[in-house]
Amino acid sequence: MKAGLPPNATPQALQGQATLRHGVIAYAAPGSEALQKAIDTLYLPNLEKLLSRLAYVKNLSHATEASSAFLMPHEDAPKLIGMAPFLGPEAIMTPCHWQVGMNEVILLKPEELALSDAESRQVLSAMQPYFEEDGLQVVYESPLVWRVTGHLIDGLPLASIERVSGKSIQTWMPNLQQAKTLQRLQSEMQMLLYQHPVNDERSLKGRWTVNSFWMHRDLDQLYPQSGNVSVPNCLTQRFGKSHGNRLTTRSQFLCAKRWN
Repeated sequence: MKAGLPPNATPQALQGQATLRHGVIAYAAPGSEALQKAIDTLYLPNLEKLLSRLAYVKNLSHATEASSAFLMPHEDAPKLIGMAPFLGPEAIMTPCHWQVGMNEVILLKPEELALSDAESRQVLSAMQPYFEEDGLQVVYESPLVWRVTGHLIDGLPLASIERVSGKSIQTWMPNLQQAKTLQRLQSEMQMLLYQHPVNDERSLKGRWTVNSFWMHRDLDQLYPQSGNVSVPNCLTQRFGKSHGNRLTTRSQFLCAKRWN
């Protein structure tokens, strides 16, 4: 799946791209009343010009399947054009901090960790033997992105980390037998990392520790054969950083448009 449109893309530039047939604009329809009012007052001539060349498909008002409920609206949107998310043996593992309270466990936004490359690699090195025992191969890519493959997650619905961040994790745990092993690993990692040198140093500096992980899938893993669909992430980059807490998690979006 294409990560996004070219930086200076225009309807004219896209017209010659025969392979690009559908587009999803992530976060284009916020659910917040205040944000919706603000958007209604914006002057967006380029967007209006682009939309005039597209054909509306339909709006997805609610998730109808268990796997869909775990996804962000833009991750679920391709089903409007007949595409189903692929729940294969590949996923992303993100190291994170679980804030344990009296009645719930909250997953903090991973970005708040400000985890360095060296810290992430050390933590992964300590965790890898446990994953391998359960048939999971984990490869480092970046501080918050570890690539995972294994039969354990094949067919297992995994909640988008954007869905879970800042919320109780219980709602987003898959309720399937094969998920029990994954949940056991999450508990084991909490015990393993409790006195890890990386966390000891972070605690001394007053920083959040790494005490668990969250497993989820990216768009390329969910739709591996979707070369004709584009999901621009510019609104995530420019808008989500400052207003991420107020972005909707409901299925409202400006999506599934067909290029004429």
